[in-house]
Amino acid sequence: MKVLYLALSTARARHVRFDTDYLAARGVPVLLLVSPEDDWSEWRVDRRVEVRPYVPAAPEGGGAGRVTAGARRGLRYARGAARRLPVAPVRARMLRTVDAVDRRVVRSIGAREERRRTAAEAEALMRALYPAPGSAPRGGAVPALPDLVVIGGAESLPLARELADAWPGLRLTFELDWDAPEFAGLPVVDSTIDPAGAMR
Repeated sequence: MKVLYLALSTARARHVRFDTDYLAARGVPVLLLVSPEDDWSEWRVDRRVEVRPYVPAAPEGGGAGRVTAGARRGLRYARGAARRLPVAPVRARMLRTVDAVDRRVVRSIGAREERRRTAAEAEALMRALYPAPGSAPRGGAVPALPDLVVIGGAESLPLARELADAWPGLRLTFELDWDAPEFAGLPVVDSTIDPAGAMR
């Protein structure tokens, strides 16, 4: 079993540390994904927990404006037809309608491109964090996905949504249930950092 813990802020750092200590005490590999601006040194995360900074890719400019030639041709034709209408109020109303459709088309194409971009980023992130067994990660190779992704705070929600969209079979949770059968049955390999033992 391996766990990816998303903690893109230190707002819940104490809770994150308890969870990662609990998992590390049971020998579960944990990858803690943090924001590069946050300082996690004061929280003394266990050395067995792999801490990596998450740097999102810079958004590409101009994506929302790329409208297909067919859509542009149709809008141009509709705009020309509206301009030829003889009655001024009707002409103005039709031109406003064509302009509204134009804006809607640009927005929907931009939203579709944004979804594609974030899905590609999420796939690339998982391939980098969990490369496919064997050689270096390849475009078509399925990465060795974690068994569980823990969302450690509100700042991690957008990334969690992107990961869930890119990998529909990924298990995500907001809270790590220490009493869940998959964790409760794991033997403690290091009782010095086990927060569950300290609470008994």
